[in-house]
Amino acid sequence: MPELAEVERARSLIHERCLGMIVKEAHADEDKILFAGTNHEEFMNRITSEKIVGTGRHGKYFYVHLSNNAPTILMHFGMTGDIKFKGEKDEPIRVERFDMGEAWPPKYTKFWLHLVGDDGAECTLAFTDPRRLGRVRLIDGDPETQPPLSQLGFDPILSPPKLSDFIKSVRKRQVPIKALLLDQKFSSGVGNWIADEVLFQSQVHPAQYSNTLDDEQLETILRNIIDICTQAVKCKADMRIFPKEWLFHYRWGKGKGIVCKLPDGRVITHETIGGRTTAIVADVQKLNNNAGNGIEKKKRPTKKCKISVESKISVVVKKEEDDYEIQTSTRRSSRVKKRVSYIE
Repeated sequence: MPELAEVERARSLIHERCLGMIVKEAHADEDKILFAGTNHEEFMNRITSEKIVGTGRHGKYFYVHLSNNAPTILMHFGMTGDIKFKGEKDEPIRVERFDMGEAWPPKYTKFWLHLVGDDGAECTLAFTDPRRLGRVRLIDGDPETQPPLSQLGFDPILSPPKLSDFIKSVRKRQVPIKALLLDQKFSSGVGNWIADEVLFQSQVHPAQYSNTLDDEQLETILRNIIDICTQAVKCKADMRIFPKEWLFHYRWGKGKGIVCKLPDGRVITHETIGGRTTAIVADVQKLNNNAGNGIEKKKRPTKKCKISVESKISVVVKKEEDDYEIQTSTRRSSRVKKRVSYIE
């Protein structure tokens, strides 16, 4: 699925090629799933004759600002969305590709725009989505102050957190670190392959609970989140020029009768963690079941007393755009009699 780097590539291409151009024609097919909060007819009517005056991105969302108080076009690729430009041959920048053919508009097109500049230059682009898990919205006002963007976590490129804030935020969760990294309300833009790459390079097992990681591990994880996302963006999401030592190049053989290995022979195994297939190199990513959370427990004399039992339940929830978030709820039982020897 397209992650931060692929989405940034799409945004930057639109910014470089379409900024200042007017939407001369807009064509959209009816799709009640893809168009969220609007429909294909309203979409075409509200953006036609408007000029593209800016672009932006937050996590896996990107948007196009239009002139004259027209709405902002907010887009999410889902699992298979992409932007195509007329007259350009498709590039193999991603592992999973779909044959779009050479005709225009391409196969699986959901909408396409014909743009004209003040100098007469022309550009035609299409939004494609074979699996229909993407979303297209029209937003009035600043999209960053409204859902869904206002609900997202930090962007590793645009708004990386301070180390102290990152450590505090991770420690208050009690979930596998892989699940936390996939939570878009925590780290927006980090998807499956980026999370696996970060944890491999940090030598942390994806199933290690977040509250058991020490400061040094968390500092390494944060540094790698920022570095890997930055490098992927610099490579324009082209997997052919990702660093050769990355796990990314060797993790894709699951289910094909192939034993995945790194060039040095270390075996890559696969488990389902946080609801996603996860690549693990067991030789360097050790699961420490005895790790503490760094909080010293105070010992108190054993005595019989009444207490209110409160437990926190964390659930990984699949979202409509194939993103995941962690929802935590608190459950309190009635007052009961218990013998307690430790109070946290």
